[in-house]
Amino acid sequence: MPNPTRAHFEDRAGELQDCTSLRTVQDFTGQTLFLVPDNPRAVGVTLLDYGDGTSAVSFTGQEDGTGGEMTYEPRHVDFYIDAAVAGAVRLLDGPGRRSIQVDVGDGYETMDTSYSLWSMFPIPGWRDRADMTQFEPYRPG
Repeated sequence: MPNPTRAHFEDRAGELQDCTSLRTVQDFTGQTLFLVPDNPRAVGVTLLDYGDGTSAVSFTGQEDGTGGEMTYEPRHVDFYIDAAVAGAVRLLDGPGRRSIQVDVGDGYETMDTSYSLWSMFPIPGWRDRADMTQFEPYRPG
């Protein structure tokens, strides 16, 4: 079944071939496409193609945050790729939890927060004390 979201992801990867590579892995759930930046301090983008015309998009390393209930469209691909290319993504790593955030121009929007089983209880202010990784843009300057 044709997947317009995957086709758009592949088109965007083609536009970025000067600073990325595209890798594809097949497994029992379908195919996973990884947009891998040449800059090792930049974050990649992953597309999970389930083979039934549906897919999910995430920043590489955050795939378990993709919701099976969400319908991912080409505009979602653009949001993730544009943020990664611009270096507008950061990772907060705190005790038993991680949060991926995107600079949307007037502040950071949290895309996903994952928790370890033991850390389901609230820890007020953990984001302020978390280790932060600000990912770099795909292209210099």
